[in-house]
Amino acid sequence: MVKSFNYIAFGSWNYFKEHIGVVTMDRWGMFEYTPPDTAKRLESLGGDAIAFLEKLPFFLCTEVRFKYGKKGNTVFMLIKYSRISHTKLQQNDVSAKFETLIDFGEVQFSHIKKAASAFGADQF
Repeated sequence: MVKSFNYIAFGSWNYFKEHIGVVTMDRWGMFEYTPPDTAKRLESLGGDAIAFLEKLPFFLCTEVRFKYGKKGNTVFMLIKYSRISHTKLQQNDVSAKFETLIDFGEVQFSHIKKAASAFGADQF
């Protein structure tokens, strides 16, 4: 099993659905959960770092939510497998075009812990 992968999460389901073509991310939070040695090499977002990131596929997801209220412990996420391109830097943000390779749609997990373990996510 792969021990690491690229993961971008959005808190707003509406933002995720409406802006999937081009999205803007907080520049300073991009590498929050990235291993420190990798983050250090990428945090400048210079030409080499962007070229490297644009070669990698990403899981693009929403944060977990209880869509219809808490029915037992069932939770949902929207999940896409994507690539980024046309990355542009602003002072505090990074925008990128997303090309969806696989749209998994709304994925249901029987418990929030199963969603967290699928992506190695913390409680947040």
